[in-house]
Amino acid sequence: MAALYRALSDPLLAERAIDVLDVGGRVVAALTGVAPAAGAALGIVIADDLTPSQSAKLDPGQVVAIATARGAFTAHAAIIARSLGIPAVVGLGPAVLAIDSGTTLLLDGDAGTLTVGPAEELVEQARGRREQQRRRAAVALTRAGEQGALASGQRIEVFANIGTPADAVRAVEFGAEGVGMLRTEFLFLDRATLPDEDEQVATLLEIAKTLDGRPLIVRTLDAGADKPLPALPMPAELNPFLGIRGIRVGLQQPQVLATQLRAVLRVAVEHPVKVMMPMVATLAEVLATRRVIDQARTALGIEAELEIGITLEVPAAALMAEQLGRHLDFFSLGTNDLTQYTMAAERGNASLEPLLASPQPAVLRLVKLIVAGAAQASAARGRNCWVGVCGEMAGDPACAVLLTGLGITELSMSPSLIPEVKAALRSVSFDDAYRVAEAALQASDAQAARALALDLL
Repeated sequence: MAALYRALSDPLLAERAIDVLDVGGRVVAALTGVAPAAGAALGIVIADDLTPSQSAKLDPGQVVAIATARGAFTAHAAIIARSLGIPAVVGLGPAVLAIDSGTTLLLDGDAGTLTVGPAEELVEQARGRREQQRRRAAVALTRAGEQGALASGQRIEVFANIGTPADAVRAVEFGAEGVGMLRTEFLFLDRATLPDEDEQVATLLEIAKTLDGRPLIVRTLDAGADKPLPALPMPAELNPFLGIRGIRVGLQQPQVLATQLRAVLRVAVEHPVKVMMPMVATLAEVLATRRVIDQARTALGIEAELEIGITLEVPAAALMAEQLGRHLDFFSLGTNDLTQYTMAAERGNASLEPLLASPQPAVLRLVKLIVAGAAQASAARGRNCWVGVCGEMAGDPACAVLLTGLGITELSMSPSLIPEVKAALRSVSFDDAYRVAEAALQASDAQAARALALDLL
């Protein structure tokens, strides 16, 4: 079946082969009682591709790095690997699968390279760089508990993206000042029935208590034909990334959205909880969601205010930032999808990696537009609409500098990335960040834009 998918001409459908293999492997494991062998041995794991569930099960104590033939930097499996602190180079092509087990390899996750049988001189140089990185990371970790701020004093909140209660524990350990995005999909995975309101309340309470007063931003269910859920079957679509996903699902399945919002409201009575909706493209969607929230508040008899935002991922929403901001408390930019839609490049397609690399100057221009729109909306309504970033750009120190120079005041990332991002922010002034960000808007490509920030660090 996977071979049939790979033979399809549509690259998006061809990528679904990895989902078939994922399901097949998990079924075999359940029938035989033998777990898949991913991550069983110490070394670099080479694979055709890794599914999100396989990536999540990798043990950083055994797997030192990952190299795959397929996939892209912004694919979900690569994101999970980075969240575990495992270097990964993806989309290397089928030749990587011919490498014999036991071969000495040199993998550079920063450069995106894999060297087969490297000379000893190269190995020693790499070991030296790795040791420098480890020392730098250790120093950054000692100050991870400090507030995020630029050298010139401007406050930048540094939050964590999490997907489970266990992630919340790691977030606190790495110095997160709150959770900028809780992916609620984990509550819906691998089950035939939807979680009820009480179950969702219990999980949110567990996370909120772990955060001990730190803010928690809950993203409502981000599902669709590209991220199918057994308990929420959806018809197949020719292009799921442009189909019914995110808030479109919530508004078409209002009972699912209402249950989530009631759970959020109940927890928000006692904890600093906010909510945001994914994949919003229009003002009508914002207003429709606010009506569902108002109905949930009335049904529960809860009068407390709830900060409401959106994960801004659609260029249409960026162009309407001022109008949307008049009805919202914040924007959190999902830069992975915002880049995908801006560059017309599917995020799992390895051959389009140059178009997906961050920071694309076109995307930076949208960020500047969004920040300006939010400021105009704040002035018009007399209430602040702040702008943060929860996409992968936030966890890249160079990109973090550019984003703060454009006026971003909150960055949310994988927990393990927090210490070094805070260290990078402490090393630059706002004037310098602003200067390089403005220059990056004129850069020829993402590599040139990023180089400008790297020169500051």
